[in-house]
Amino acid sequence: MRSVVQHSKKSELTSKSRLCGIITLCVLLLFVVSSCRKQPPIQLPKLPPPDLRGCTRVELRYGPSTLGYFAAGVNWQDLLNAEETEYLQSLETIIVDDQEFIKALARDVSLGSYDGPVEEGTAVPTKRIVYIVCYCNGKRLTSLAAFGNRIQTEDKKWFRYDELLPSLQTFIPPQILTFYLRVKCADNLRSLYQAFWFYFQKNKSYPSPDKWCDAVVQHNQDDVYGDDRYMEFFKCPSADEGEYHYAMNPNCKPDSPPETVLLFETKDGWNQHGGPELFTFDNHEPKGGCVLLNDGNLYGVAFPTMRFIRTKEELHNLRWK
Repeated sequence: MRSVVQHSKKSELTSKSRLCGIITLCVLLLFVVSSCRKQPPIQLPKLPPPDLRGCTRVELRYGPSTLGYFAAGVNWQDLLNAEETEYLQSLETIIVDDQEFIKALARDVSLGSYDGPVEEGTAVPTKRIVYIVCYCNGKRLTSLAAFGNRIQTEDKKWFRYDELLPSLQTFIPPQILTFYLRVKCADNLRSLYQAFWFYFQKNKSYPSPDKWCDAVVQHNQDDVYGDDRYMEFFKCPSADEGEYHYAMNPNCKPDSPPETVLLFETKDGWNQHGGPELFTFDNHEPKGGCVLLNDGNLYGVAFPTMRFIRTKEELHNLRWK
C-alpha cells in the first residue's frame, strides 16, 4: 500500500515538473517574440549616389572585352574578317567626351539608392560589366563598376537602380558602331528565321516565297507579341532608306543542303524572293551584306549560320540551289 502511495506521489511530482517546464518554455517564447517585435528593422543610411555633374570626360572599359560585351551570344567569326577582329580586340579603353552622354550618365547615376557596403572578398562579375572612370578637365574624379541594376563605387559601396543605367544601354561607342549595326542586322535575320522554324513545326515546309513576310507577321500575331513589334526585324539598322531589307531564296527548302542560302539582304521591298541578283552590298559601311544559311536544326534548337559577304566573288561562291 505504501509503495502505491509513493508511486502516486512520484507521478504527481513528475506531472507538475512537466507542467512547470511547459509554462517556462511558453514564457521564454513570449519573451523572445516580444523582444523581436520591439526591435526596429535595420535601416540603411540614406547615402547619396556619386555626383558626376562635374565630369567632362569618361573612360569606359567593357568586360569581358569590348567585343564580348557587344557581341554576347553572337558568333562574330562569321561576320568579321581577321583585320576587323584584331581592331575590335585592341579597343580596351573607350574615351568619351560627348557631353550629352556624360550628362545622361550623371543623371542616371544620381537616381540610385544606397544598398549597403561591399562585403570583403566580394567579386564583381566577369561578364557584361562596364568600368567607368570619370574626369573633370583632366583631373580624376571617381570610378564605378556598373552591371545588372547595381553599381559599385571605388569606396566599396553598392547602389541599386530600377534597371541597368539607360545611358549605358543605349550608348554605342563610335569606334564599333558599324560593326555593331552589322551584328544587329544578322540578329534580325536570326529572328526572321525563328518564324520559319515555327512555321515548319506546324506545316513541315517553309512559307511560300511570295508570301514569306506575311507568314512571319502572322507568326508574330499568333504566337509571339500580338502587335507590330516584329516589324522591326525586317529593317536593316544600317540602311538609309526603306523598311524591309531582306529576301528569301525560293530554291531553298527544308531538305536543301545546309550551305544553301535561305535569307539575305536586299533593297527595300515586301515579300521579296529571288537569287543573288537581288543581293545588295549598299546597306552597310564597309560595303557588304548578311546572308543566313539553311543549316539551322529544324528538329531541335535553331542556330543557323550567318555570314557577311563583301565581294561579288564571295556572293557567287555561295550555294543558291
